[in-house]
Amino acid sequence: MFAKYSQTSNPLEGAAVSPLLLAWGSILQCMADTPAAEKLKGDYGISAGAAAVRFIQSANSFKVFESLIATIKSLANSDSHLNILGYKSVFKGLLKLFIQCFNVDDTPKFDDLVECFIQIFTDCPEISEQFWIQDYPIDECRSLLDAARARFPYEQRAFIRLLGSLCGNHTTASFVFEYLKQLQTYTGPYQEQMIEPFSGSSTLAVPYDLGQGGSSRLPIYALRGSPIRVISVNPPVMLIHVSYSAFHLFVSQMDAFLDGSKPPPTMAANHTAIENMTDWLQLLNNLLMHGDPADIPILLDHLCELPGSEISGFSSSDLVSMICRVYTRGCNSIGSSGGGGNSTGGGSATSSVNGGGSGGFAIPTDLLTVCLKTLTLLLPSQPVIWTLLRGEMPIPRYISDGTIGNDVTPASGVGRYMQQRLLPYEKSVGVYHTTLAFLDLVLEMVGLAQQVVVVDDVSATGAGGADNAAGGNGADGMRLAKSQAEVLTSCVKHVYCEIFPTFGGWRYKSIGDKLSIGNKVLQIFNRVVRDSTVVAAPSLENQAQLPHLQDTNNKVLGNLRHLLIHGYLQGSLFQISPLLDILATGCEAPVEYFRALKLKEGLLLQDSVVQALQFVKTLLSERLVLSRGGNGENGAAVQTSLLEHAILEHSVKNGGGKVVVGQEKQRQQQQQQQQQQQQQQQNQHQGQDQQDIVELVHIIALYSTYEYCLELPRLSAELLILLCSVASEWTPRPPSFIGYFGNDAPKIVNHFVELATGGNVSDLSSSSSSSDEDSSNSASHSSCGEEMIQVRAVQFVSVVLETQPGLATLFLNGTTTSAKTTTAAAATTAAATTTTTLSKQKEDTTTTTTQTNKISKSSILNSIQTILVNWKEYLKKRPSVLTAVLQLTQVLWQSSGPASPEFAIAAGKLVDGGGSSSSSRVWEMLYEIYCADDEDDNGNAAATDDDVMDGQMRHVGGRSKGDWLRICKVYIGHVFASHVFHGSVGGAVASAAAVAAASAASFTPDSVIEKALIKTVEYETLKVLFANALKDNVGLMKRNLTEGMEKAYEGVVVYLDLDSFKTRALQQQQQPKLLERQESQLLLLEDAYDLELLASKSRNVLFDGGDGYDDEEGAERDWWLYVGLKRLNEAIGRADVNVAVLKSVTSFIKVATLKQVEKTWHGYGGPGNLQRVCRLICETVAGVDDWSMKKLQVCMELCSLLVLLLSLWSKSVVERCKGSGVLFSSDSAIVSGVVEFLEALELCVSNSGFQEFLFTNEPLAHAYYNQMWCCHLIAVKGVFAIATKNGKIVEMNRACVSYCQRILPHVLRPLEQILSSSPVSPRTANHSIIMLALVNEMLVVVDQLGADESVLCSMIGHSSLIPILLNFVCCVGGTTTSMSMEESSTELFELEYLNCESSLQLLLLFSRMPALADAVVSNGLIASFCNSQISQLVVSGQLAGYLGQDRNPLHRLWCLMMNVVSVCLRNVNGAAAPLARFRQSVVGFLKLHWTRIKTTLSAPFEELLNCASLEEVECYTELMHGVVLAARSSLVVDDDVDEAFIVLCRDLVSHLYRNSVNFVRHPATLQARAVYMGREYIEGVTSVAEKDFHQVFVNHIKALILLIDRNIVSFFCVLFNAEACLSVGDSSAVVSKGLLPLSVLFESLSLTVDGLSQNSSTTLSSSSSDLMQERAFSYENLCFVISQVTSLILCQVIAGNGEEGRREAVENIQQAKSALDVLVREKKGGQIVKETVGELNSYLGCI
Repeated sequence: MFAKYSQTSNPLEGAAVSPLLLAWGSILQCMADTPAAEKLKGDYGISAGAAAVRFIQSANSFKVFESLIATIKSLANSDSHLNILGYKSVFKGLLKLFIQCFNVDDTPKFDDLVECFIQIFTDCPEISEQFWIQDYPIDECRSLLDAARARFPYEQRAFIRLLGSLCGNHTTASFVFEYLKQLQTYTGPYQEQMIEPFSGSSTLAVPYDLGQGGSSRLPIYALRGSPIRVISVNPPVMLIHVSYSAFHLFVSQMDAFLDGSKPPPTMAANHTAIENMTDWLQLLNNLLMHGDPADIPILLDHLCELPGSEISGFSSSDLVSMICRVYTRGCNSIGSSGGGGNSTGGGSATSSVNGGGSGGFAIPTDLLTVCLKTLTLLLPSQPVIWTLLRGEMPIPRYISDGTIGNDVTPASGVGRYMQQRLLPYEKSVGVYHTTLAFLDLVLEMVGLAQQVVVVDDVSATGAGGADNAAGGNGADGMRLAKSQAEVLTSCVKHVYCEIFPTFGGWRYKSIGDKLSIGNKVLQIFNRVVRDSTVVAAPSLENQAQLPHLQDTNNKVLGNLRHLLIHGYLQGSLFQISPLLDILATGCEAPVEYFRALKLKEGLLLQDSVVQALQFVKTLLSERLVLSRGGNGENGAAVQTSLLEHAILEHSVKNGGGKVVVGQEKQRQQQQQQQQQQQQQQQNQHQGQDQQDIVELVHIIALYSTYEYCLELPRLSAELLILLCSVASEWTPRPPSFIGYFGNDAPKIVNHFVELATGGNVSDLSSSSSSSDEDSSNSASHSSCGEEMIQVRAVQFVSVVLETQPGLATLFLNGTTTSAKTTTAAAATTAAATTTTTLSKQKEDTTTTTTQTNKISKSSILNSIQTILVNWKEYLKKRPSVLTAVLQLTQVLWQSSGPASPEFAIAAGKLVDGGGSSSSSRVWEMLYEIYCADDEDDNGNAAATDDDVMDGQMRHVGGRSKGDWLRICKVYIGHVFASHVFHGSVGGAVASAAAVAAASAASFTPDSVIEKALIKTVEYETLKVLFANALKDNVGLMKRNLTEGMEKAYEGVVVYLDLDSFKTRALQQQQQPKLLERQESQLLLLEDAYDLELLASKSRNVLFDGGDGYDDEEGAERDWWLYVGLKRLNEAIGRADVNVAVLKSVTSFIKVATLKQVEKTWHGYGGPGNLQRVCRLICETVAGVDDWSMKKLQVCMELCSLLVLLLSLWSKSVVERCKGSGVLFSSDSAIVSGVVEFLEALELCVSNSGFQEFLFTNEPLAHAYYNQMWCCHLIAVKGVFAIATKNGKIVEMNRACVSYCQRILPHVLRPLEQILSSSPVSPRTANHSIIMLALVNEMLVVVDQLGADESVLCSMIGHSSLIPILLNFVCCVGGTTTSMSMEESSTELFELEYLNCESSLQLLLLFSRMPALADAVVSNGLIASFCNSQISQLVVSGQLAGYLGQDRNPLHRLWCLMMNVVSVCLRNVNGAAAPLARFRQSVVGFLKLHWTRIKTTLSAPFEELLNCASLEEVECYTELMHGVVLAARSSLVVDDDVDEAFIVLCRDLVSHLYRNSVNFVRHPATLQARAVYMGREYIEGVTSVAEKDFHQVFVNHIKALILLIDRNIVSFFCVLFNAEACLSVGDSSAVVSKGLLPLSVLFESLSLTVDGLSQNSSTTLSSSSSDLMQERAFSYENLCFVISQVTSLILCQVIAGNGEEGRREAVENIQQAKSALDVLVREKKGGQIVKETVGELNSYLGCI
């Protein structure tokens, strides 16, 4: 063999056989002194020793060690060799055999041999550990290490690098540390005078400085007399036997390296110094990286224990400072002829890597890289690094302008070193080790800045206390906070501005560097934006207690988070493009790397895509939050973002960046050519030219098909959900995702349906099915990942059903075409089924539906059916999937209205069961789930302590079986409600056989709804439901947790704000604008507190992170905290679920009540059950004492249900009381039921916490407060209706009045507080409207029941309500004086107007009660009205009747004010003095507004008639009538001023009366003039068709004119004193005979009689709901006008109008009497008509 290979001339062949020669040579050397060697000599004549030498010499000639180095390096740099450990073990055995057989110290290839072992040990901790445990105790096996040590430190690179490679894990790191800490030999130069003989040996004659070449400030001496051995005379080298630490030499050499006073004499010396420092720092880096965290402080302390140091107080901070200065020194070492060698290779082998660049000058990137790596490892324990980074190192600097998100201006000078020197150099070389190390440092910085601050000493919260490692509030803490803020901001902005946007265009020697840079940058971005705690305000009781460090970190991180979010949402494509490129990688790219055995690159690319998807997901989630909360730039809401447009409009060429590597390249090219030929042929047929252009959304969707990472499909579905959500907000038309998917739309739909369906339910993984613990955990984690993918797939379909009708149709109908033959036309056809405008499409759709009644296997309906049929198994193994499917079912049913026939047909298929024999199996399963027992048992506990500490969340929050069942019932309740609301969904497609089978099985949808409703409305069921909803121990648990933390962490201060760790969605106060129902229900599946974020921010501070604890007490304490938070999450989730169940049930009840009133309550338990439920709601709400947000939600929901049920209850009781059936056994039962209910309702407002809601800022509390008063208002109306129908029941009336008396004080107090506040708050304004209506209604009820109203009047009189009402009315309109019509329609003004209108209505009611009328007048009624803002508008002539075409609300208020004054004039105390004073004030009020009055009354009929002007005229005439009536009834004689004013009024109304009668005489003119401005508000008219409204309006105008005439006639009757004139014949009061001509009076009488006849013949008053018409054309009013007009005629006749006038009067009166006689004979009009006939007879007798 030797002859064959030793003389070969082929170097490649020689290199291949050289290891074999080395092996044979070593084996022969081992045989040299054995019998085998003698046998070899005797048999073959070969000397083993000599042959061994020849074999070794031949191997050396073939450069065996260089070949082995290259081979081992190739193994490390390639992933194609999967079993690297095995290969390295073989090489180690070969070399180990060699060093055992030969004296390696004398080999000329010593450095190459050491390099071989370095390459073997590097990244192989198993081999390193084997060396220390098995080989090191054997002298021959450790001979190489001993030889290297014997040359140290004279030749130190081999020794240091060899030990660095031997440090690969905790065990080997501890061996290396102990080995270097106690070295026993030292090799260095000497001089003759240093040696002296002693006892046959040599010793040191003088102390010897071991720090040769080191720092003079750090001397390390060997004492005189130490034994030595001369190794070499030329050069002079000796070995000293002395004990010392190599680490101290390292520190000394580092100090010398930094000594600027002694620069290296040559470039070679500088290069050597850099290499040595790189090796030492790499060794230190390995010890820090792989050592036990508990041993790191020991290592640092040992490094600082320098013997004989001239540096006093040398500490770890000084050591870190030296490392930072080494980095700076390395940056300044540009100009050297070569770079520092690669730490994993020899200097000669790696100098070319770093030796590129401009002009041969190199940057020592290896030294810079290892410095950055070392600082990264030391940063957690050495906060001083922040200050050093800021002050001593050339890291990027950015100038802050104080503006959030905009301070990205880079600094100049040293702060631009990395941008201007380092990055260009690495780009030229194509290797980016330093940049990657810098990114690792930035990532560590962000993580540390996010950590919770823990101060070891409680006194640290005081001034200047504990400026320790965590940073206190003293000067050191402030400096640290400032340094950390500046460094972190600058570094992240450098990554954001200058690395990520451009790294894709750099030159790379290895694609791994490019992938690593993108991956690390995205990790940094994700870590920054993931921390949502920085956007929440701290809730600490004393904000001053927050340390400067954490306070500053929160601000800095908040600014950086703001920068990244807004930079990528609203930035530029320059920033977004690299992100899009990573997203466009495609799921085939990592697979191609794996196929080419490029595992490292494939995993990097896979993780980069995961990080990119996660980053975009967070950004789009924030986009949705910002669109609702208005937290964008300048506080504006972000409606759309550049990111979403870039993603949805981005196209990718060549299949989304598919990567082809290795030997697969040729095969892939052939496949691409074939695919291109097929595509070209297809494009020719379809007329398309797409050329491998794929939409980015399409690529994102295809990530769901990725099989090698569970995160990718999950994130793909989550991102698609968000994209659908944000795209649905686009206007005018959202984009269609079916167009994005193109030809692959059916394929993508099929895949998502497969994901949603999952595997066979019997094959579902369960962590309890494996006995092996590791395999059990692995199966559990895999099952959880698969479960989440299935959940997200179903949720994606849910969102598609709501936002993408075309794609939704494809999901519902399924795809029948193969994915290979499917074209865009098929997808377009599926999408086109949503269009039903053309008749042909309708016919095609109907035919297709009939033929395809069965559910397709590729339809999502099949997934729903499959999972629901196996719901018990899914509830046990994958409960979140079951809830997601039920949520999808809810969306389907809620969308199945008339506007969505496709959804209705799909829902019908589920109802029909897809035409299968098990027709209504789905509905049967829904009913089973709805009725299942949801009580938790001991076997299904929520979570145990062991489960809690598991690394993965069990399901989605570790919920119990009962919790999951309750969530299921939430969705089923909404499904039932939607089915009832829409009617028989899908009934048109249900087959007759299926319906018959379902009916026989009693599981038709209607029967299921009926059974579910019967169970739902049961009293006991609702009682349990209400009680569960009010169970809220979250507050108590939080308090206990806080107190427990104080006890558990006694002696330290933990600055931990738990509320800031709430999930981002829960931090938002506003409800989502988009998919509000869906998103609010998705919260049921989320944890309230983000424990993963809490653990990441507390790792190594509170939580150890799974690496063990220093002490058992700390472990138990942190375990307790984590378990407590986990259980708090479960409690919050359970409370949320209970509230959601309540909302679902109440929704079901409401819809069923509105749609099926009789069936819901009369058929299921009767109205008695309804009354009991109403009382139960009141008792439940009244029993709440410890209010919380959850309880407020519950009470709000119960009140909304009570509002509906109260209306139904009062109506049903009234109907039974009318005799339509038997409701109660006796009248006493009615009374007792009403009394019990009213008492329970009263307790709700007498609750101690209820009144406090008036002053809170919580919107939900105000909503509940308002709803409760609405319930009281409806109850008063309902009870009054019952009492009026049962007037014979005295007890009922007494109960009703007693209730009003008890509840009134509860109303008056808050009402006074609301109206007295200025300005009125929009929240409280709604309350006062309801309360004013309630007070009004109670007074009416007491009055109508004939009860004593003195009690209520006394309460009101003794309160401050009346003056507050008057003051409120006085101030209304001040904010709208100069408002335009658009401005006056604001919400605040509308609420103010409604309150003022209600206040005036209440004052009007008070004025009708003599007991309160005096109080209204005495509290300054006229003064308030005269000083009001509305009065000022009237005086200045600025109060218009209409604003545009809408009635001016202030004008309506003005008319109401006139009515109040008029009614007060009639009801004020009749005593002479008060009445006279009030009448005088009223006259003054009229004079103040006389200009407006005169203008209005002068010509009301000369222009177009409208309601506003005529209502105002009617108010003026009524008020004038009241003035003259009060004047004539007063016992005090008025002066002439009043008489003159009355004469002015008389002249005005006389003119008005003549015009009015003349106008009514011509109906055609009235019809033409009556033109309504818009849809006029007519009280009582609510449902009149537009075509009929004009006639209603004309009749309304007639009614107003009639009321005006009535007022004028009454005015003149009082003015002429008609009663005295008729009784005694005194006509002195008739001052002017021509004031009211007889012809006008005759015409008025005739028109009134005609109106009375029309009223009786056409029943006009009953044919319209116009209250004004009913009042004007009533028999009472018309008869009154006839009587008054007749009396005026008689007065004129008596005053002297001649015989002709008397004759005409008799004729007209006789005609009127004849018309009334007809009514009497026809028995119409009742007693009032008979009395009027009698009056006319008496008038005729007078004449």
